Amino acid sequence: MRFAVTPDRLRTLITSVPGEFDGFPPVPTLEIGVDLPATSSADRLAVGLALVHAPWVAGPVETPHPVSALTAQRITEFFGDRYVTLSTVGDRPLPIPRGSKQVRIVDLVTHPAPTPDESAIALAPLTVAEGCVAYGRTLSVASNVHLFGTTPVSRGARLHTLGMGVLLAELVDAGTLLDPSGHQADPRLHLLLESVGLGLAAA
Repeated sequence: MRFAVTPDRLRTLITSVPGEFDGFPPVPTLEIGVDLPATSSADRLAVGLALVHAPWVAGPVETPHPVSALTAQRITEFFGDRYVTLSTVGDRPLPIPRGSKQVRIVDLVTHPAPTPDESAIALAPLTVAEGCVAYGRTLSVASNVHLFGTTPVSRGARLHTLGMGVLLAELVDAGTLLDPSGHQADPRLHLLLESVGLGLAAA
């Protein structure tokens, strides 16, 4: 699968082009109401996209920017018996952001909005919101990521929202993501997030 990013001042469009072995996501473009390339490392972008598109990825993956060798290895290991390999690996380690906060990921389609005093990323559907809004310690970001949650995944159907948490973590200084998927997370998922400087705990 090949990913291409089209940023502007107000949003990011990430288009996926399936290869010979990939499945086809419900929609070809992930729309996010914030300019991601200005706020996200190449490694976190790769990990976030791998999680959002996990049900459909198989074979070579071409990310928008080269990633570090460790992150590429952890993505391959995460998919286990499904052969996934990154074709965009850099020749030097990349700096990884280090956040300090525990930040809860809240899907506003299925859960009530967090209170302003809670450190949280609130994921709003594009049908009811646009752009991003910060209120108190919570960042609300509109996207169409909910469309990517229609297919169950063996290691949890919430990988699409967790992937968005990875993409947005740097915006909220997150060091640990709090998500329901943390209850029974595969050890490979913890190692994958660790490669980009993030922890995972149950919400």
